[in-house]
Amino acid sequence: RAGPGADGGRGVAGEAHVQQVPLVSSARRPVRAVHDVDLVNAARGEQRRGAGRGGRQGDLGGAAAETAPPQHNLRNSLVVLIDVLRTTSTVITAMGEGLHSAELLPNILAVKQAETRYERSNVILGGEQQRAFIPGFDKDNSPLSYLEGSAGKTGLFVTTNGTRAVSWVRGSKLLVLGSFLNVEAVVKTILFHMNAVSTILLVCSGTDRGQTRSADDELCAGAILRSLIEQAASPASFILDDTAAAVLRSLQTTRRDNLSKHFQQLPAAMALADLGLQADVDFCIDINRYASVLPVLTATGHFVPLLVHYAATVVVPPPVLSCTDSEPADTVAVYVISTDRAGTQLTGRVDPRISAAAREDISGVLEILSSESVGIVATSPLRRAREVAQLVATESGASIEIYNGLSAVDYGEWTGLTPEQVDTFFPGDQATWLAGANWAEHDGESWNALVDRQWGTFAQVVTSVRARGDRSVVVVTHQSTVRSILTTVRGWTQKDWSGLDIPQGSVTCLHFKHVEDRETLECFNVQYIGLKRQDFQESFVPRAGAGVRV
Repeated sequence: RAGPGADGGRGVAGEAHVQQVPLVSSARRPVRAVHDVDLVNAARGEQRRGAGRGGRQGDLGGAAAETAPPQHNLRNSLVVLIDVLRTTSTVITAMGEGLHSAELLPNILAVKQAETRYERSNVILGGEQQRAFIPGFDKDNSPLSYLEGSAGKTGLFVTTNGTRAVSWVRGSKLLVLGSFLNVEAVVKTILFHMNAVSTILLVCSGTDRGQTRSADDELCAGAILRSLIEQAASPASFILDDTAAAVLRSLQTTRRDNLSKHFQQLPAAMALADLGLQADVDFCIDINRYASVLPVLTATGHFVPLLVHYAATVVVPPPVLSCTDSEPADTVAVYVISTDRAGTQLTGRVDPRISAAAREDISGVLEILSSESVGIVATSPLRRAREVAQLVATESGASIEIYNGLSAVDYGEWTGLTPEQVDTFFPGDQATWLAGANWAEHDGESWNALVDRQWGTFAQVVTSVRARGDRSVVVVTHQSTVRSILTTVRGWTQKDWSGLDIPQGSVTCLHFKHVEDRETLECFNVQYIGLKRQDFQESFVPRAGAGVRV
């Protein structure tokens, strides 16, 4: 699905990065009281499942020996693959700088074969063999090489150790890349999804083609473990295997401010320094430089960047918003901007940057909206929405507030496919989803869960704005959220929801009033729906500052 395009021609980078993202849904699954945390080395023949947990043992093969899989239930495991020097650090850096997607391949031949599926200008061939640049490639394996020239492209990588380990853990429920650069994103992801998996595996890629343990990878794994236990609400629920416990104990003697010094003295770091690559070593220990960037393996074999903004769940009864026809004395105007879509593909939670065309559309909308007195800019956590929110905030001087509940619909297994492809690969599922409000067998959201989440969050935004006395708010979100808002205030059906056309870069405006006797907000007017720049300019009437009715 990430190869040749629908027209039979070569694929492009934009096709590869919006693919199935197997983020784990804990719906319909029991909550576990304890969580196994194992540390696995990709070195050959090491015993890693010791008597520390009931005597379970396994002879784990090396990453180079693809026929020897780990003795774990990968299909129900969350796996963090670590190759600090330098594969995972490099991919995380590239994605932090705008790389759309990446394939981590086992050898040079596989890279060359993959290259034929893309327009050459849309891909970067990167990697190394025994720390040496590969002739004919575009870049080496230094993260510094990807600080520029990565945006909008797909990376095809091969390295001595890190990329080889991917095939070893490819069958896991959720596979992500970790390094010192994104410890926070990894820990937040584990905490968010741990109830939906049986085991958390921290896999260290090792050295010498996966035959020797790597102290730098284990140090990173220890840092992740330490942060995980510190942030967990119930640290005792994590049951560490012998290796994980040993690595964590060794880290207890290392002060946080001495972690970098300790890292610099490890064999792999010193070897790179001897080759004149000290700058790479310094960069790779820059803890949480990309604190929210998480490369996630999709069902098509591509890693795609997700921006992690998981927040602690706060149980707050959502305010009741309803729709009336009476004209109030005072109102709150809500301008809802729908951001970019990747063609006809179901983008959902995948997180590309906003396209140039959408940016131009939205910039025109913002010029018109600049005369409005905006209190705050509420935005979805996804990058394409936050980029628009930043444009609004720059224009209006308003502050930005991120609301996780405004995020796009979770399409589960359908993510990145066109509706036609969903019908081909999952016959009948779309029709079932549209007909059954609670159906979620695609590992995504049911329609009821989606509308409840998006509307509940939107209601909290409007209530918060009204409580602060602001007259106007801009909400930057996605097509699905606009549909959920309109369906709720109008009392429409699930079929109506799916038929609403909300163009990218369009504005929908709703007016709310406060009802004193019921302490609720009511929507008394849906002024316009999904207007593009020209129509919006003709319909827009700015409101003066707070307290003045226009």
